[in-house]
Amino acid sequence: MNEIPKTITLEGQLRDSWPQYNLASYNLFRDGVKLESESQAIIFNGKHIRSFSDRYQVFPNEEAVLLADKIASKIYDPELGHLKPFEAKGIRSDNPYKSVGLTKDPTKSNVYWNQSGTVVNSLYEFEKPFCPDGKDVYLGVGMGNSINGFSPFNAFSHTFRPFCQNVFMHMLKSKVIENIESLESGDNRAGDTRGSKLSKVTRKHTRNLNEKEIIASMEDVIKNAFNVIEDYKRTVQEKLTQKQAEQIFAKLPNRLTNSLETVFLNKKDEIEIKGEPTQWEAFNDITNKISLGKYTKTKAGNEFNPKFESVANYMKKTQLIFNLR
Repeated sequence: MNEIPKTITLEGQLRDSWPQYNLASYNLFRDGVKLESESQAIIFNGKHIRSFSDRYQVFPNEEAVLLADKIASKIYDPELGHLKPFEAKGIRSDNPYKSVGLTKDPTKSNVYWNQSGTVVNSLYEFEKPFCPDGKDVYLGVGMGNSINGFSPFNAFSHTFRPFCQNVFMHMLKSKVIENIESLESGDNRAGDTRGSKLSKVTRKHTRNLNEKEIIASMEDVIKNAFNVIEDYKRTVQEKLTQKQAEQIFAKLPNRLTNSLETVFLNKKDEIEIKGEPTQWEAFNDITNKISLGKYTKTKAGNEFNPKFESVANYMKKTQLIFNLR
């Protein structure tokens, strides 16, 4: 009986390299034969990050950031002004990024990395806000990329409102407006906001990924983002409906809905609307509670502190309740 080897030796032949980023990919061989699956190894800072099939094409995070900066610098809207780098801020902690697994780039305040440097997000906002209800709402655009396969290149739009205690952002998943078969997972962890994700376009890491495709992705997202202004105007004018109130209780966790000020359960466990709130007021009631963490306590006395993925899911469901694009 042949003994099963404890180790297998593979050979690597250089495929692509970016020495300025300490990044390279290698084709993998065993006994002179190229592997059929996971035939490409990604090496970053001298460490094996992950292996992929032949179709995967590494797109360096640093180059993704440079390209996003280049595109953002050319964007201008007559009403909202230029698209500028945006730095997420908070006063609850000296390091508000640590709690969500991100580190701010030491030279670019709008760029955020995961701890291993394999995933990146860069954020931008228009200079001037729009005011659907007399209060400022800012429209922004972000870019995400990875070299470990966690997410494809993606461009996304978002909104947020500044408030006294925190000006973070939810980098949340939303509908994909193009290339719906592409990967949708992403390490979009850039803090907490009163904001919401509006649209997202992804591009797979294949040999077809190029600068032209990336520019088109960001332009599509920016164009689609302006639709939100009309959406918000609509929610300011329309009253919260009973159907929407019922959806709030059906789609969101009890510990969140029990803390809301616009809807409640009466003594008969019937869903009621308090007063005559607009859809905009109800939307902000929910998103405020999500982003500020104001939840009722459980019977054990523990505050509701959901993981980021759950928060993203709650925000996405909230957008659907109010038909926000």
